[in-house]
This record gives sequence, structure tokens and C-alpha cells, in this order.
Amino acid sequence: MTRFRLRAPRGALLPGILCLLVLAAGPPVPGQGRRGPFSLTTLAGRTLEIGREPRVALLVFGARWCHPCEKLVPGLRRLAASQGRRGLEVVLVGLAAREDEQAFSRWARETGFEGALVFDGGHRLERRFRVREVPCLVAVGPGGRVLWRGEELPGPETAAGWLAAAGR
Repeated sequence: MTRFRLRAPRGALLPGILCLLVLAAGPPVPGQGRRGPFSLTTLAGRTLEIGREPRVALLVFGARWCHPCEKLVPGLRRLAASQGRRGLEVVLVGLAAREDEQAFSRWARETGFEGALVFDGGHRLERRFRVREVPCLVAVGPGGRVLWRGEELPGPETAAGWLAAAGR
């Protein structure tokens, strides 16, 4: 697991403190009830409707500077191959803490990741799911409900359980 933090430019201490206060008063911690459906646009321009279908999305928050993230990719490919037809969508989400969209995309393809790529340049997903370290994996089911959260790749049996609970 790799911790990261965003760095504020000099003179931005007060806005940074205010931002932390807003985040602290934000939505409940993932895994505690419904979060609501939402849409994501992949780097390829495809729209993913997360939580609006009886599918499960496994959001994998990672970055090119995270060595444990790179080691997850072969397992992600196997998981997508074994559960994708049943309704599991594996989405690799790049964080903008230390890289840009092009660097993230290039790294993901170089590691062999073949699924959907989303770059969280505005930190929207990072805040929504309170991602503080990478890798961070979040399974989101129907209605936007967080089904699972972890730091390591779940087994196919776990993913099959999510899909069964989602009615797939």
C-alpha cells in the first residue's frame, strides 16, 4: 500500500484547511449504506453507468508510481475474464496526485490492463470514496451501494457473491 497526499502551493494553507473541514463533514464512509448511482466517462469516451444496472463495478484506484498497483494487474485481468460475462466491470481509476491523464493511460496499457480506464483529474471519485492510499479497491453494486472495500484483490468467489447479491 502506498500513501499519498496532495500538496498545496505556498500561501494556500487556509484554503487547504477549509477543504479538509468540508471533506470531514462530507458523506458517510463507504460501505455504510447507499451512495447513489453515478456516471463515469472512460478515457476511450465510453460512459459507464455505475449503480444504475444490476452490474457490479470494481473501482481500482491506482497510479503509475504505486508498485503494489502494478502487481494487481494480472489478477485484475483474471478476475475480469472469470466474472466479466456475469456482470463485473473492472475499472482502473487514475489519481491526479502526481501524474497526468496521458502518463496514467500509458502506464495502464504498459502493465497490460485491458479494462476501462478513468482518470480522476478533479478528485471527484477520490473524495466520494475517501481514498487515502493506493491501491484501494471498491466494489459498487446496484443503487451505488458499496459492497466491499479493500487493499488487495478479491478472489473470484467474493466477486461471484457480489454478482449474486446484485441479481446477476
